[in-house]
Amino acid sequence: MKKVIYNFCLASVLTCALFFGGFAQNLEYTLTKEKIYIQTSHVFFKQGETVFFKVYLVNAKDQRPSALSTTVYVEIINPSGNILQKLNYKTDNGYSEGSFDFSEQAVGGVYKIRAYTNWMRNENESGFFTKEVTLQKVIAPRILMKLDFPEKGYGAGSEVSADFSMRNLSDQPIRFYPGSFTVSLGGREFQTDNFKSDPQGKAKIKFILPQDLKTNDGLLNVSINYDSYTEAISRSIPIVLNQLDVQFMPEGGTFVEDITTHVAFKALNENGKAADIKGEVWNNRGKDHVV
Repeated sequence: MKKVIYNFCLASVLTCALFFGGFAQNLEYTLTKEKIYIQTSHVFFKQGETVFFKVYLVNAKDQRPSALSTTVYVEIINPSGNILQKLNYKTDNGYSEGSFDFSEQAVGGVYKIRAYTNWMRNENESGFFTKEVTLQKVIAPRILMKLDFPEKGYGAGSEVSADFSMRNLSDQPIRFYPGSFTVSLGGREFQTDNFKSDPQGKAKIKFILPQDLKTNDGLLNVSINYDSYTEAISRSIPIVLNQLDVQFMPEGGTFVEDITTHVAFKALNENGKAADIKGEVWNNRGKDHVV
């Protein structure tokens, strides 16, 4: 009987030792796991610009500055997945600052900033810090174009009118020049047509929206073939589907009989933007005034 109890107690001690040993290892791993955070000056850059960033090295347990490592390794990875630059920074109380330059010939696309410490190399790369920044390759326009809608809203069956103008880089109007436009509704092409600029380099683009219009997703795109290149400009069509929020606001908050009162009103479309409206005010004798 004593032997059985002794064996049971011995097994219990070994089990407890294994359990607390594993717990201690997990606790030690948690306390010694590091995390890196990098804050960049922007996320969109142009060729020739400098990316400035701040590095924060902390432990995973309490987000306090890590005392395990004093060097952070930073890799800049180009859109093709190749390492463009390798940098390293000494941290002071878990903090450092750095930068890298995009060359004037840098390829446009999404670049990655990857950072880690020697301690983090003991894990797999999923524990590394990674952040994406975008390099936008800017192409200077060859002509200056403007496209605007004179009204704030158009409904089903309405004739839409857009003001277009184009000038060369010397700010001179491009006269009697042909162009084309495309109207898309709900992501589908609805109408295409051609036009020609007037002596001032301007044109009035007109089209009629369908009577059964059910979407406010409209886009007008204008294209010009100029000097062997295609230049384009687009604008969203301010479509209103008669889902208006019209509010009347009398002076003082209420109407009072026999007292002349100023009444303000506002009309908002379904997107919360101002809508052009026209209405009539009638009195109890059937007389009206157009407003």
